[in-house]
Amino acid sequence: MSVYGEDTQDFLKGKHVYGGEYVHRLLKPLQPGDQLPEFSGTVFHRGRESDINIDQLKGNALLLIFIPNTLDNHGKASWNLVIDLCLNKGLDLDIVVITSNSRDTMRAWMRLKANPALRRAYVIPDHCGHIVTQFGLLNPDTCETYSGFFVSDVDGCIQGSSISNKVCGIYPFSSEEAIEFVESSLTPANDTSSEA
Repeated sequence: MSVYGEDTQDFLKGKHVYGGEYVHRLLKPLQPGDQLPEFSGTVFHRGRESDINIDQLKGNALLLIFIPNTLDNHGKASWNLVIDLCLNKGLDLDIVVITSNSRDTMRAWMRLKANPALRRAYVIPDHCGHIVTQFGLLNPDTCETYSGFFVSDVDGCIQGSSISNKVCGIYPFSSEEAIEFVESSLTPANDTSSEA
């Protein structure tokens, strides 16, 4: 009998729940053909802060950009890319940015540093890592998130994805590459209308 009043053999036969829901696990990163996972959180959009879930964005093509840290050099470069994309009126999709910074950090950053062009983007802080875990962008050894770039169609099906580690920042690296990536992701394979 243990000091806790249980026989070890009986304990081992019982159901064991160790709080796995609180431990971040690296899932297989989402790939083209996968459905967007259900998620919700606080969002900064058009100068307001509110709650959002993925169902509110369904029906539109989405560009989801994961930025591990807003405050480092790679974060700055990634935000410059997001600003360029927000300024592009030819992109017919909603831009969703998920960052690993806290809600308070993002609230202050949006107030003090953010470019007005970002009003077009949905900015979702994911400090606890729930969303990055669902997308498979968490390194289990270091608990750091990877940069990610996902394009989904109006039905919530991922059509393109690009994942890179924090060292090299986000790919695509330029707005031209990003626009090409989005357009090629959302163009059906049998569509030959652009080939003429």
